[in-house]
Amino acid sequence: MPNNHETLTSLFSDIADAIREKTGGTATIMADEFPIAISEIETIVSDENLEDELNTQDNLIKEITTMLNRKMPENLTEELNK
Repeated sequence: MPNNHETLTSLFSDIADAIREKTGGTATIMADEFPIAISEIETIVSDENLEDELNTQDNLIKEITTMLNRKMPENLTEELNK
C-alpha cells in the first residue's frame, strides 16, 4: 500500500478513524492511546469469533442429538447391525 500521508497528523487521523471504524467508537483517540485501542480491537474480535464458533458448535451438537434421538425403522436398524 503506498504511503499517501504527507504529515503525521494525517497519518494519525487515519489510524484513529480506522480504530473507531472497528470499535464503533466516536471519541477522540490520541496517538499515545493507539496501542491500547488496537489491543482492545483484538480482544473484541477474538471474543466475537469465539462466541460465533461456540454458537456454531452448539447448533451442530443440537442437530446431531436430534438425529440420534430419532427412532429408525426396525428393518433399517437390523440392516445396519448386519
